[in-house]
Amino acid sequence: DSTVTTSRWYFYRVSVLGKSVESEPSNVEKVLLGPGEVWILTRYGYSIHHYSYDLQSRLGIYNTDFPPIDWDWDLENNRIWLATAQFGYVTRLDVNSGSEDFFIRDSLRYPIDVQWVPHSNALFILDVEQRKIFRLVNQELSTAVRLPSDEYRQFCLDNQGHLWVLGQRDALRFNLFGEQQDRIIFNSGFTGRDILCDDSFFYLLAANDSTSASWLFKVSAETGEAEQFQIPGTLVKIRKTGADDYFWAVESLGENIHRLVKLSAAGQRLLELKSVSFLDDVQINPYDKSIITVSRLEDFISLLDSTGTVISSQNRIYDPIKVKIR
Repeated sequence: DSTVTTSRWYFYRVSVLGKSVESEPSNVEKVLLGPGEVWILTRYGYSIHHYSYDLQSRLGIYNTDFPPIDWDWDLENNRIWLATAQFGYVTRLDVNSGSEDFFIRDSLRYPIDVQWVPHSNALFILDVEQRKIFRLVNQELSTAVRLPSDEYRQFCLDNQGHLWVLGQRDALRFNLFGEQQDRIIFNSGFTGRDILCDDSFFYLLAANDSTSASWLFKVSAETGEAEQFQIPGTLVKIRKTGADDYFWAVESLGENIHRLVKLSAAGQRLLELKSVSFLDDVQINPYDKSIITVSRLEDFISLLDSTGTVISSQNRIYDPIKVKIR
């Protein structure tokens, strides 16, 4: 049908026409066309699921040998890198073949975060038990950064080649030679919650559960100049795409209760959505600014439009933890 458009639901049924008889119509199916496809990582579902934009059609499923906790894409080679935390493995899944074809077994203890860097053809791995970030190039593993004592959550690389690592008490910046270049120390009572590296800036979120207050730091990747904004509420995740002058953040309202809030570039609240169960991941579709949320507690994935209105959902995936949009 060449007349279909995006942002509109289409409903259809199928029947089979024979020489002199027609079958009963099938059940009604629906589709909402839109840009991009959705990939969902499960932990104890031991799988990665590939879905259509509207979450209604499963396009593929890929099983994993171990329960992954984090992932990143090697888009050029159509591969997915997986970290398995307590099992001490990092593996590589070939999307074309549908199976894992490379394993790092012996050198890691508790890898929780991985990031693929295309321009250097390297994978970086955060091992929190060894307090190291490893670099994998051509299947050779080496230590890129040795970290001081802290409880580390995640890391990212900005476009200047700086490696930012988020801990409980502070955030550290290293160059790719492993030399520490900067440190942002959190105020007493505040702990690191999330970081984000985009084309020009590094963003850091710290929050205090007792006072329900948060700080958002914005650091220029080129100059290192920093701004910071105090925001009411306990914010635990921050998301942004490209040159957008706003953020979507996840606010904690108590045990296992979250809500999405939209913030201006200076941290002012523009919109608050209704509360939902704990959100393990949120991602913004770069093509139309729609939003995908993942609630592991309820095995529930939602598609929201750019205003925050829920337009579709999926609850048939066991133990989802992360989402990516391609």
